[in-house]
Amino acid sequence: MMLTRNEILKEIDNGNIVISDLNGTNLPKHINNIAECSIDLCLGNVFMEFEKGSIIDFKKPVKFTEFEKDYGDSIILLPNHFYLLCTKEVVYTNRFALQLMLKSSIARNGIMHTLSGLVEPCFNDVITLEVTVQQPTILYAGIPFCQVMVNELKGSVSEYDGQYKGNPTWKPTPSKIFNKLNQQIEW
Repeated sequence: MMLTRNEILKEIDNGNIVISDLNGTNLPKHINNIAECSIDLCLGNVFMEFEKGSIIDFKKPVKFTEFEKDYGDSIILLPNHFYLLCTKEVVYTNRFALQLMLKSSIARNGIMHTLSGLVEPCFNDVITLEVTVQQPTILYAGIPFCQVMVNELKGSVSEYDGQYKGNPTWKPTPSKIFNKLNQQIEW
């Protein structure tokens, strides 16, 4: 079941959903960024671009070039390039699962997110966005960019123990599948 605006606000007031910034400050201003059934999130200021010409080997880390911008500064994304972007905020909850989507106003400009949009309960970092564009596109760090829907879970929740566990990095996180593939796996 997806939570509505009023339920999201109640869960924020009860401390079951915490939206924080780089300083760990709870962000009550996001009350204005809550729609009827989602929370708007802004684009972070660290961008990663896949290094052209390199080969993706699932048993090795992928090579990216990283750019950091000041909030309000622009970056140009190019077609046929692959980017990792991230949210400006961390949305922490140990009671709900989050479902990520681009804001429709962003998607209508030809930006595509590759739909790895599930955020597990107890995940504690900015959300990484896998993005491509159709045309050269200028983005600005800090603009409203995506939204999360809050989904109620049935049953108990354990602390997140996935491969992206840890303290917030405040930047996109490339795939870590190579860690699992380099372990002894019986096919």
